[in-house]
Amino acid sequence: KISGEKDYDAFKFNVEKDQQFVFEVLANRFGSALDALLTLTDDKGNVLERNDDAVGADARIERKFTEPGEYVILVEDLLGRNGDNFGYRLTVRRPQPDFVVRFLPDNPRIHRGGHTPVRCELSRLVGFNGTVRVAFTDLPPGLFGEPLILTPNGPPSGLLVLSAAKDCPLGPVPLKLAATSIIGGQAVARTVEPLSNDKPVKEGFLTVLDESPFTLDLASLNAALEQDQSASVVVAAQRRPGFVGEIKLSAEGFSAGRDPITKSFEIQPASLKGPESQSAVKFKAKLDSEVGTRPILIKGETSIDGQTVTQ
Repeated sequence: KISGEKDYDAFKFNVEKDQQFVFEVLANRFGSALDALLTLTDDKGNVLERNDDAVGADARIERKFTEPGEYVILVEDLLGRNGDNFGYRLTVRRPQPDFVVRFLPDNPRIHRGGHTPVRCELSRLVGFNGTVRVAFTDLPPGLFGEPLILTPNGPPSGLLVLSAAKDCPLGPVPLKLAATSIIGGQAVARTVEPLSNDKPVKEGFLTVLDESPFTLDLASLNAALEQDQSASVVVAAQRRPGFVGEIKLSAEGFSAGRDPITKSFEIQPASLKGPESQSAVKFKAKLDSEVGTRPILIKGETSIDGQTVTQ
């Protein structure tokens, strides 16, 4: 625990030539206030490596020691804070292939009869090169979603689409995901961590809302285009009786990272006005766009009594 003014903890250890270790502080992900700063020095106090934000506010150093001898690992708070709620666990282990999957947002919302995306991000550790399957677990009746498969040759992230039936119970429900793979011939499972503002949190929640005044369907299920070429995706809207508001259409997805879709495409604005029920979203691939086959999502937004409704 970092509990006194200017407090820090130092651990001295010996290594042999070419030994490799992972030093990791677990604090923030378990609710500790500690913003860990992890420092590795030699026996003379020379700083060899320093880290403060490997996993959220938690710190991690992985190092292969080319010289045998005595070293020191230090733990402190990045901002020099301390107190009874600044506890932590320091783990030291030999590296082995592993993976971590996280999802965001941690609190998505979905309308009855609608869909909402959940983004999953895979971190491969110590040479792990396996296929990872990510799926929702323990969903209550009325909620469902297909699993996401992340392959070694594909992007390290992807979208899971969660769907709600028209009679799905309303209100918040816990949102849990699991990631499975094979390591060393053994099946392994990892709980997928929710992210809030890029920091891991203990739990994620999904809020089920009543039916939206409209739903969207795709009349085009695929589009192929080369860089500097254009293609269109046709979108059909089902309006509830009496709703004639404008639905503004946009697109999300495609990127292998968190970049907006506009990094790769110029998107012509589209909307459905009055009683219109069909329109097309036009994409033009930029000359430096990412290549490959990736999912995209078409998003529709309208305003009801000053509130934005999204499908």
